[in-house]
Amino acid sequence: MVRGYHAASFPPADAFEAGLRHRFAVVLDTYRRDKAEMYFDTGLFLHLVPALCQAIGYHFLAIRMFEGGRFHSFEDLAREYARREELEQEPPARIDLLKSGLLVGVVETELWTMVGGPSPYHDSYTLSFYTDRDRSPELRRVSEVACSESGAVITGFHEGQEMKEPYRSWWRNVLGWFPR
Repeated sequence: MVRGYHAASFPPADAFEAGLRHRFAVVLDTYRRDKAEMYFDTGLFLHLVPALCQAIGYHFLAIRMFEGGRFHSFEDLAREYARREELEQEPPARIDLLKSGLLVGVVETELWTMVGGPSPYHDSYTLSFYTDRDRSPELRRVSEVACSESGAVITGFHEGQEMKEPYRSWWRNVLGWFPR
């Protein structure tokens, strides 16, 4: 688990603009001794992520998959996972949590799989939760309970940079110098 930002992580621009500037991340290791490929643990995901989203609170959620699929409940996502072969099960690209029509939380998957990456992200699926205030103590407790119930081992809790702005490429910064 990670509270805050790593040098290589940035908040999504729309989440930042909505005031969701605090990051809590769960790093799911992809290595399993009995698996030949990078492994996404859908069972752990479907136990842990709904519990964390419930702790944040929402009335409506929108789940977007990397390949374009969309779901509006974790139950529908679980049914989709059940239809797929194990190696075809991938995490959502993003989950938007809405309350009274306002964005109150964002969950974004950072794919550190097969690209290495800095510690603790190396070869992981990292689930970054963006909220309006630092909720890491509460989200850490929820994660610890869910992982204990699932038999998952938590290997550490890391502190990162408190706040960050969204990534802006150098050319956008240069363009910002000129009047419009």
